[in-house]
Order: sequence, then C-alpha cells, then structure tokens
Amino acid sequence: MAQPAHEWRPPELGWREQDLAELPEDGSRYEIVDGSLHVTPPAGYGHHWLADEIRSAIRASAPTEWMIIREPGFAPRAAT
Repeated sequence: MAQPAHEWRPPELGWREQDLAELPEDGSRYEIVDGSLHVTPPAGYGHHWLADEIRSAIRASAPTEWMIIREPGFAPRAAT
C-alpha cells in the first residue's frame, strides 16, 4: 500500500472546513465528517474503463430521450 506523501497533523479540536486549504492537491478527495477527515484516493484506470463500459451498455438500452452522462444519474435530452 502506498504511503502518504503528506504528514498528517490533526488539529486539536477536530478538522474544520478551513483546514482543507492546507491539504495537498494530490487528486485525493478530502471530506470532513463530524470533525473527522476522510480521504478517498482518486479512481484508477480500471474504474474509469468499467464506468465507460457500463455507460455504453446503458446508452444502448436507454430511451432515446435520455442523455446518459459520465457522472452519476441521467438528464433529459434538451429539445432541439
């Protein structure tokens, strides 16, 4: 497992929104939940490949008025 490149020093009173600005911009997702820091690493290539495969399968079977997008969910196709 990869070791973090950033030395973590939690604040004495728990994490706050202001603390996010001091964290590295390394592609990870940082969230604060009830004063605790949650770190999610960026998705790998396999994740993106699988997401594209799923999107293609959904697009092939979805109603034509649906616009299947990469982000979660779907949106109605704009009228032209």
